[in-house]
Amino acid sequence: MSPRRRIVTTLLTLGLTVLGMSPATAAGTNLASNKPVTTSGSLGGYPASNTTDGNQQTYWESPNNAFPQSLQVDLGGSSTVDQVALKLPTSWGARTQTLTVQASTDGTNFTTLSPSAGRVFDPASGNT
Repeated sequence: MSPRRRIVTTLLTLGLTVLGMSPATAAGTNLASNKPVTTSGSLGGYPASNTTDGNQQTYWESPNNAFPQSLQVDLGGSSTVDQVALKLPTSWGARTQTLTVQASTDGTNFTTLSPSAGRVFDPASGNT
């Protein structure tokens, strides 16, 4: 997917396990900052709201060994998104997370923006 691709979306869905993130940006602005988030589940102390709180050191954690998991950020209206940036806490070691990125204008019908694949997070690149 080209990082400049125009996406009109009200909702981004990420099939994740554990991530803290800034999920959608346009011209360097975090469109997901403090936006409503829903998930398929979470462990106590690691709520969905951690993903849009702007703090890379906080994160959402899905229930153990229950896959797939999903996280949805409601951007509140149509937006042009030029990238989706996912960030793990900087203190975590390198890992690969398998995820899919989808967009929707109605919260029901989704278009896959980036298919399911292992994404490498490494402290050397800011775990982004």
